[in-house]
Amino acid sequence: MNKSTLWDYLPEEFNSFLYLDTDTVILKDVTFGFEQAEKHGIAASPATSYCLPSHHEFRRIMLAFGWPDAGQLQYNAGVHFFICRPDVEAVYKLYQEMAYTLSEQFDYKNQANKRTDQPFFSFAMERLNFNPYTLSINYCYRGLDAEPICGDIRIWHSHCPVPEGINYYESTSPRRRYRSGKAVDMRFTYRIHKVRIWLTTFFVPLFSGYRNRNGVCQSLRMNSND
Repeated sequence: MNKSTLWDYLPEEFNSFLYLDTDTVILKDVTFGFEQAEKHGIAASPATSYCLPSHHEFRRIMLAFGWPDAGQLQYNAGVHFFICRPDVEAVYKLYQEMAYTLSEQFDYKNQANKRTDQPFFSFAMERLNFNPYTLSINYCYRGLDAEPICGDIRIWHSHCPVPEGINYYESTSPRRRYRSGKAVDMRFTYRIHKVRIWLTTFFVPLFSGYRNRNGVCQSLRMNSND
């Protein structure tokens, strides 16, 4: 909950910031994130649970404010770039207000039965019609549930240690996956997928053609009997 108050503690001598949860490690250059925040005000990556209304039934809070359940995107509040300007400040002030008042009013908790501010960050932007820059998940890769990753991971966001050689790979296909900080071997699954495509491409049309010809022959026999 404390990160929703971060605006109150920003040093005045800086204008551009990157907020990081304590379980994050920067692995690659993140200059692009700062550049996009300077253009758009905020730059953030989608959360693993990327559907805002479905995040622990957050839709009930959205509906209470007359907001539709339209599958809106949820950003990960644990890693985001931002700059100091009035419209960005308005987002953080509303974020803080909702995180502390609505979580208690609606008894909103996460799977660990603890109060969480995560969805209020995105909801504040929704309510203020603030359009941030959406970074790829490479800037906030969780490695929790075997979500696919393509390219270099720039920020590792997990309580698990960074896997050895995480950004050393021969090909981007099949895409790498990590579950609970451990690599998931997708090579066998990828081969099965290629075999399935081959069977679908060659055998299904062949079978369909045989079935059609058989139907035509049967129809001709029936006509000849007439």
